[in-house]
Amino acid sequence: MSKAPISLESCPAACKPTGIFQQFGKPTGWLGWCIGQLMAIKNRQRSEWVIGLLNVQPSDRVLEIGFGSGADIYRVTRL
Repeated sequence: MSKAPISLESCPAACKPTGIFQQFGKPTGWLGWCIGQLMAIKNRQRSEWVIGLLNVQPSDRVLEIGFGSGADIYRVTRL
């Protein structure tokens, strides 16, 4: 029997992120912008690896559906 996925809403208050840690899940405001930039810097190596796997060509069209700072789609436009 498979278990239902655990959602953040079903967690007790003690395990929910608070303060600055909430910004990593749903960045908002100036602090959220800073966190987004931090995540873009921290994930750069992995992002560049994934972009390389995609083998995007100049004539390709890319539909970017995602969340974040936009750093990865900017990197794709520089190929």
